[in-house]
Amino acid sequence: MHKREPLMDANYFATRLSDIDDEIESRLTKLRERPEVVKKPEAVWRSTLRQRHEKIFLGYSIGEDKKQIAARFPAVVDAYEEYLACPGHTAHDLADLDRYTISLWLVSFAILFNLDESLWNRLLACIGNEGRDELYEALVTTRTPGRKQAHGLLHEKIFRPLFNAVAAKGESRDAFVKKYLNDWYVAFRRAYWSDSHKGPEGGGFFGYWAMEVAGVVKAFNMDDAAFRDMPYYPRDLLG
Repeated sequence: MHKREPLMDANYFATRLSDIDDEIESRLTKLRERPEVVKKPEAVWRSTLRQRHEKIFLGYSIGEDKKQIAARFPAVVDAYEEYLACPGHTAHDLADLDRYTISLWLVSFAILFNLDESLWNRLLACIGNEGRDELYEALVTTRTPGRKQAHGLLHEKIFRPLFNAVAAKGESRDAFVKKYLNDWYVAFRRAYWSDSHKGPEGGGFFGYWAMEVAGVVKAFNMDDAAFRDMPYYPRDLLG
């Protein structure tokens, strides 16, 4: 494998993947064998959902091939459904930046991995929020046309360049994507994962990748030659 994320060494990512597997197994074993002591099962599944989607990033960061990475995705949808089945779960709201960004990532993964129709529909059912955001709907309707039309972006300041790239062509499209990628790290300074690589022992860092850009490129059949070598762009997922 050829490591892709430069900010940590391969041993860090391998250890992080192993630790997450152990944490998930311990958590779910307790829920399965001693459910009476788990006061908030929704918290168990919320953490499991988060870690399972982070494992996709970790796999990409350490250098796994696309097939290996894609194999991690169904478990994310399983955890999502388990979380939503818990009475104590919190309603999913795309107005929250972290939840919105993760939703874009998940839909982008589904597009990049050519997710089968059943799993795709399960994912959309988990995310909900139909018709609330133009960029999200633009991505989703490339596979599921006829959805409720959205008007406007919930996170205008951050995502306007990427949304503009969807409708643009040629060099203007490239310029919009380049602007988005140039601004990407600073734009997400309030995200839960921002600057995580500076934390103790890696701080739960899983790699800085604008997966949503790859999703847009694949969904709208863009030529990425002008920006494929830019930081944060996960070009190897387009193969």
